[in-house]
Amino acid sequence: MEEHEEHEVSWKDYYAILSVNPDADSEAIKAAYAALIQRYHFEEEDSDIIVGRMKLLDEAYLCLSDPVSRASYDKVYLARRRKGPKSLWKSSLSQIMLICPDCDAHNLYSFNRSTKKLCCPKCQATFTSRAGKLRTISSNRSGFQWYYSITIIGLYDGKHQQIDFNVDFKIGASELQAGDNIALSYIGPEFAIIQNLTTNHYWRMVSPGTTG
Repeated sequence: MEEHEEHEVSWKDYYAILSVNPDADSEAIKAAYAALIQRYHFEEEDSDIIVGRMKLLDEAYLCLSDPVSRASYDKVYLARRRKGPKSLWKSSLSQIMLICPDCDAHNLYSFNRSTKKLCCPKCQATFTSRAGKLRTISSNRSGFQWYYSITIIGLYDGKHQQIDFNVDFKIGASELQAGDNIALSYIGPEFAIIQNLTTNHYWRMVSPGTTG
């Protein structure tokens, strides 16, 4: 009983921290961990913040990379899922590593609504983020510009949202595809981050168009 209560107090969503699905195999977990560690090496901000994030990634990886500790963790994880959507949503995205659209800082946020107002702890910018599953994607090229139109289904309200944007390069098929978990973070109408939580890719956009 005491052990269970300790888990309740200190419990963290390691799958969300590493941006992997709960059924991810050991290779996927290892690849996600390596990609995040490499990304943080290039972060230009307070070293104490970076050290804290690296420790969190290490903690998640050490747990999920060991079959015994992962099996023990999964028992608690599944028990929390059975409590219903207010305790932990049916995906592992109740905690999401989001990227600030203004300064590109990576931070872990609790995320329990379809659209949520958040504040970046680094630059204090207030932004709105929406998470959903990618349903459709289309693209075409005009000169050196690639035009993309994607539709996501909101994780918490099931509503569809269409996002149109232009980039100067072609996005690889493995970087963005139907079924991926997507987060959209906006500061006003001008700046946005489109983040693929499944593959760890993200793109910073200027003046993205949204409908729905």
